[in-house]
Parts: sequence; structure tokens; C-alpha cells
Amino acid sequence: MSCNWSEILSPNDIEQTHNTSMKILANVGVQFPEGEAIAVFKKHGVKTNGHTVYLGEKRVMKALKTAPSQFTIHARNTDKDVTVGGGRPVFAPGYGAPFIIDPEVGKRGATMQDYDDLVRLADALPNQDLSGHLMVGPGDVPAHTAHIRMLHACMVHSDKPFIGSAEGTAGARHTMEMAAILFGEEVAALAQRPVTIALINSLSPLRYSREMIEALMEYARWQQPVIIAALAMAGSTAPITLAGVLAQQNAEILAGITLAQFVSPGTPVVYGSTSTNMDMKTGALSIGSPELSLVVTATAQMARHYGLPCRSGGALTDAHSTDAQAGFESMLGLLTTVNSGVDFVLHAAGILSSYLAFSYEKFVLDDEMCGMV
Repeated sequence: MSCNWSEILSPNDIEQTHNTSMKILANVGVQFPEGEAIAVFKKHGVKTNGHTVYLGEKRVMKALKTAPSQFTIHARNTDKDVTVGGGRPVFAPGYGAPFIIDPEVGKRGATMQDYDDLVRLADALPNQDLSGHLMVGPGDVPAHTAHIRMLHACMVHSDKPFIGSAEGTAGARHTMEMAAILFGEEVAALAQRPVTIALINSLSPLRYSREMIEALMEYARWQQPVIIAALAMAGSTAPITLAGVLAQQNAEILAGITLAQFVSPGTPVVYGSTSTNMDMKTGALSIGSPELSLVVTATAQMARHYGLPCRSGGALTDAHSTDAQAGFESMLGLLTTVNSGVDFVLHAAGILSSYLAFSYEKFVLDDEMCGMV
């Protein structure tokens, strides 16, 4: 599908961003505090010092060449398979909210019943392509088994594709074992095709957590797609300039993608970002800002530069209720995302309060917005 996407970076801007990222990777490095990951980098001739990895441009670009530009996530219902990188945006619900905005009691902690209901709603909404994962964090189930309960809910209450758990090695293995039961196959057979996708976030600045590294490597071993994403905040966990944010996040994302390809060449990866600015008055993350939309457009351009599918944006807002602010900020973010050619839209619906809360009402309204854009 050929489209004239919205763009803000010139070819020279893209080249400067790439070159600056390569200098960061080679001279500053990215921290991977996990022994097995360090061993993989060393095996491929990469310079390391403790937990810090120093990547040269040739190795990074060689690794990128093995990543596919398009892939399909298979669903239990084959009519609902989704293709990522095919020119049409794939919409997935919000992710990671600890609270629910209840119209009767206001903000409250999320429960497993909420999660079950949200999965049923995700399955019913016509424009959500995936049932999601961790839409809310249910506070009434043990933390060490919550990911299993959420995976189970996505599998039994929806026949759309689902997002896998990134709770380290255990979360990834549980996802694959449960997927094998769902599809009626041996786990080894699932390596022949993607049946889930996982969100792997860097820990800005220039670091990955042990949990994320473990999940990334485990999914790569099974050739399951991973979104490698940064959430760098201009003015706190990243430079104050958006050019600096782009260079830093690019270094982080490329380091993670390189590790995935070192573990298993050909692993589908998505170049991801929801980087934005910090509110300089409060120190809070700002996702309803125009800066986020600028980064979304630039991120999509960088992904196309490397020939990779992109994840970014969504119906994002800093508003605490489903009001006018929520409406115009969400439309700004979502329309920018779609017009910029983003392939995988996480947080496409339901988010309030800068990722801290999920709303049933906004979930439905945002899904309609997804259809409109």
C-alpha cells in the first residue's frame, strides 16, 4: 500500500539522527544487566564493559537486515488474523493502567472482574484488532499469577489475537505454553508462525531492565514478534530538545532490536515509541501534548528509514475524565498516528490520566474514533 504519510524530518534530519545514535551506541553504550544477554553480545563480537554494551554501526545495520518488514499475528479465529506492516494501522487497547475511572465512584483500583469485562468489550468493539494485555492491573489477585489470569481472560473471552506477558522469562514461557493449549499444538510448532506479540520497553536513559531483557530473549527464541519501544521524557530521562529525544530513543530501540536478531535472526520486531515531554511545572509525564505528536511522526519516519514496522501513538490524553480535553487531545494523538503511517497503535482506546487510568466509556468512544480516522 503506497501512501503519502505526514512527515516532519528532512532526509538530512534522519541522517543526523541516525549518526548521533550510532555515536551514542559506540561511545556511551546501552546497559543490559543480564548475564545471558551480555554473553550473546560477546558471542557476536560486540565490545562490553560490565553490563554496558557498545555497538558498532556495521553490526547494528547487519542485524536490522534480518528483521522482516511485515508479519501476520495469527488468531484463534483465523478471520481475525492481523498483518502488521501492511499499510493499515492495527489497533490495540490501552496497556498498563492501575486504575479504573468509574462513573459512580470516580477513580478506583482495578479488579479481575474489570479485566474480564474489558476483554469482552475489546472483543465486541469493531475497530479493536487485538484483545490486548494488561489493560488494567487487577489488584485483587496475587501479583505473581496476575499475568496468567489476564492471559487466560484474553484467550477465553475473545478470539482476537492477544498480547503476551513481558513478566520476564516466566511470563514469556507461560504465554507460549498457554498459546500451545489454545491452538492445540506443541509449543515448538508455534515457532513456525506468530501467535502473539509482546511489548518490550527500554528503561530510559540507555538501559533495559532485567525483566524486559529476559522476556525479549525468550520470545525471540520462539520467533514471536516483539515491540521494542522507548518512553523517554524530554527534560528528565532524555535531553530537553526533541532532536535529542529522537537520537537517544533511536539508540535504545536499535540496541534492543539488535539483541533480538542476535538471539534469533528473522524474529519479527516493531520499532516503537511513546516518547514525549515532561511537564516542566509539575514534573509529570505529558501525553496529551503536541510534542508527543511531533515525536510520533518522527518515529514513524525513522522506522521507515530502517525498513521496519512502527508502533506509536494512540488516543492519548492527560485528562482525568472523559471530557472535552480528553476528546481533543485523543483525536490529535490518534489522527497524527494514523496520518503518519504507524502500523501498530497501542493505547488506541480507553486511556485517561497519562496512562494511569482506564475508562469503559472512553474505550467505546475511542473505538469509534479509530473507525473515523
